[in-house]
Amino acid sequence: PALAYLAAQLHERDHTSAATIITVPTESDARALHFDLLQHLPPRSLEGDLPTPEVLLVPALELSPYSEMSSDRVALRQRMAALFHLANPPAAGLLLILSARSLLRRVIPKKELLALCDEIEVLKEIDRDLLTEALVAAGYNRVTIVEEPGHFAVRGGVVDLFPPAYRFPVRIELFGDEVESIRHFDTENQRTLRTLSSVRIHPVRESVCTRGSRLRDRLLEAGDRAAHPSKATRHLIDSIQSGVEFVGIENLIPAFHESLVPLASYLPSGPEVRHLVFEPEAVMQRAEDELEDAQRRYEDQLEGHRIAFAPDEHYLESAQIREFITQSHHRIDCQVLQIEGSPQA
Repeated sequence: PALAYLAAQLHERDHTSAATIITVPTESDARALHFDLLQHLPPRSLEGDLPTPEVLLVPALELSPYSEMSSDRVALRQRMAALFHLANPPAAGLLLILSARSLLRRVIPKKELLALCDEIEVLKEIDRDLLTEALVAAGYNRVTIVEEPGHFAVRGGVVDLFPPAYRFPVRIELFGDEVESIRHFDTENQRTLRTLSSVRIHPVRESVCTRGSRLRDRLLEAGDRAAHPSKATRHLIDSIQSGVEFVGIENLIPAFHESLVPLASYLPSGPEVRHLVFEPEAVMQRAEDELEDAQRRYEDQLEGHRIAFAPDEHYLESAQIREFITQSHHRIDCQVLQIEGSPQA
């Protein structure tokens, strides 16, 4: 609560600055801070079809890229929505919250994310089939009824979709090739909540191929490195190329891109940006622990003849994290103050 109060006071004193970046040690710290800040700040008037958040959390992927399970889909979608917001000009006074784990993981390059984005406007013409292809290329799942972010459905001249950057799903109604209307709707009763003039589409996962990727070659190389059965590797490649989304596909993200980049490449920069770092050494320790665990898990994957990519393809180095949290022109380091209780009488 104290860190939230400090951030809120700085924000209220000068909310015209480019941004305030707040880095905390753990993901639970980040989520608690996000909640507290929303309580401290006065309600904001949300204008426009897609308002830019005043407080933006960039969630971490909770699971290691060497886990046998998939990361939480909700967190993954929220992370992609946050990247989308950051890839577009942020609002003045943005409060941005990161945990050490969120900062540590590499991400899809900004230019490739933007290449997979699109905007659909009322009274403009679109090709429904090309829109469907674009949604699939951006990682959306085609379903019968849209209920979750990352889903879309097509029924005649109606396209329902749910970009994670939006609070509610969107219905696009076509008259021939012309967009007749765009509106938010309630998934429970299908009622219109609000009409829109446009809708922005963005990728919903990072396991989508971008320009310059060598998916097949990278997976074959990784399979050879791990002595993975070649037949199983070819089956894996065929599944991915057929659009199958399976448990653990996030572990193969480096193969989908020419390279992954630091999250910092999305973040506001410059002398006017403030950076609050809560317990800097704890942030560094969390990052170093994660990297040590990743190296051990990677070696275990190779020993088990499972396809995996080296930690430096998924993560930044600890030196890069230290540089990020120390290079800001306006940095405030926040430490926990230990107060001993008075002796008992």
